[in-house]
Amino acid sequence: MKTRIPGRRSFWVLAFRPIRSRKRKLPDRTVLDQITAKPLFLVKYDGHAAVANSALLEKLPKPSPRRQDSTKATGGLYQQAYYDGVNHLMRSVSLYQVLKT
Repeated sequence: MKTRIPGRRSFWVLAFRPIRSRKRKLPDRTVLDQITAKPLFLVKYDGHAAVANSALLEKLPKPSPRRQDSTKATGGLYQQAYYDGVNHLMRSVSLYQVLKT
């Protein structure tokens, strides 16, 4: 799903099933950075983890340094970091704009 944020650039949210990939795991931030320079958020099919490219990570609030559930090095967002990221992105999107596009 491509989501447009009024007055901002759009970002992509895609569902991913690792079992279908050759390496059987979520790709990391560097792989997503090679695919696109636009913000990309790849959600694990079960909805409990995600990986983001560098452009999208810049849009998310900085997690507490004590938190071990996210890592900028891999772009992985797990547990509370995943839910915080999803909530932040959803607050930045108008439901009207999503339904309109």
